[in-house]
Amino acid sequence: MTSTATRLALIACLGIAAACGDSTRRPGGGGGGFKDAVVSGDQGVDDSGVNPGQDANNPGQDANDPGQDANNPGQDAGFLDATPGQDAVGPGQDATPGQDAVPGQDAVPGQDAVGFPDAVGFPDATVPFDGGTLMGDPFNPSQLASAYAAAVCTYQNRCEPALNAFFRRTQQQCETETIAALLSTYNAVQPLVSAGRASFSRTRFDACVASFGAGTDCVLGPDPTACDNIFTGNRPQGVSCGASAECGSGLWCALSAFGACGTCEPVAASGADCSNAVCATGNRCLNVGNPPAPTCIPNRVAQNGACGTIPTGLCRGHLICTGMTTFTCQTPASGAAACDANATTAPDCNLYQNQTCDTTTSRCVPLAWNTTGTCDGNSHNACGNGYDCDSATPDVQGNCQPLPAAGATCSQGACGIGLYCDQTTCAAEKTTGTTCAQSIECGGNDYCVNSQCGALVFAASCN
Repeated sequence: MTSTATRLALIACLGIAAACGDSTRRPGGGGGGFKDAVVSGDQGVDDSGVNPGQDANNPGQDANDPGQDANNPGQDAGFLDATPGQDAVGPGQDATPGQDAVPGQDAVPGQDAVGFPDAVGFPDATVPFDGGTLMGDPFNPSQLASAYAAAVCTYQNRCEPALNAFFRRTQQQCETETIAALLSTYNAVQPLVSAGRASFSRTRFDACVASFGAGTDCVLGPDPTACDNIFTGNRPQGVSCGASAECGSGLWCALSAFGACGTCEPVAASGADCSNAVCATGNRCLNVGNPPAPTCIPNRVAQNGACGTIPTGLCRGHLICTGMTTFTCQTPASGAAACDANATTAPDCNLYQNQTCDTTTSRCVPLAWNTTGTCDGNSHNACGNGYDCDSATPDVQGNCQPLPAAGATCSQGACGIGLYCDQTTCAAEKTTGTTCAQSIECGGNDYCVNSQCGALVFAASCN
């Protein structure tokens, strides 16, 4: 007997990426579909985004603009600077002695190679960051999206059948939906990677895909580190950026909006406030404490490891945090083993395998996902996507009811499919081209970019 709210939270944690990423996700219309802000453990991209504490189903990072190195207009004649403040043709020398490589611009702002002042009439230009052109592997959005979707949806079908039951979809539908969601940001990432402002590792991507393979344990889940560092950048703290993959290790791109420029800032550490920052890899942003506040919580605790507090955090995969005064990560109950719906005297059952704990026998029994009929209590039923149980408390039996319609008051922030919660009232998701303030307002795979719902884009030039 697990509360419907808890079940939905657990389902939402997986979204379409099959494993809780390094930050929370937001539901898109009654929990149907999960649109990330930028990317993390899902596809191996460092977290970033306009809404801190949210993940990204799809990598979205940045790439090229003038002012990086000599291969771009406005820099030295085809050469990367040898030493800051010096040109690459020869230390202490301009490509053409006494004159900038391009009139009016220098490799380092306000400075010429020693002994070679600007040509008369050509003052130094401002070029804040020269990070070179990052070299990585070819990035093919369609090919990569298909490979990832096939691996993840096959894994879900084997290890997390509750997801397809909850969403009332087939494995093929899972793949189709996942590919569409991934392409919505993969297509935005491609020009950035191609331009060299972020580096893509095919080796790391392939390792991520392989982590969902047939040999992966359904309780422990994929290796939590397998999807880390697929994209890397080199911009230091305080430097302008368009997305997190431009930033160096331990940094994320703090944006005011998609399509705008931000700055590379440190990620929030375990236990730190994540209301205005993305959590460090291996953490998830949750409202915890008294009063609750957005806090980075570790989410990779191994079997038998301490869990359940802010310092110790959440269990890896589908291990159950079990105990009364001290807590450890344990394998879910199954078969003839005793279960405890509250996970105090024994682990609860594996929800993702459509199992629930019978409170009379303390044994795991099959769980059904319904749109009508009874739910919660000891009914062995739960409500599917777009529905919620009207029971007063999880231990009291109720009935599945549709989530609120347009114009109705939101139910704990949730609304029916195709709707979003506009403060306290459910409203229809907005169409492409409509004015918006947040991506949660936009329908389908659209994001709120430059105050309009549409395809995700990242700033073409942040320097």
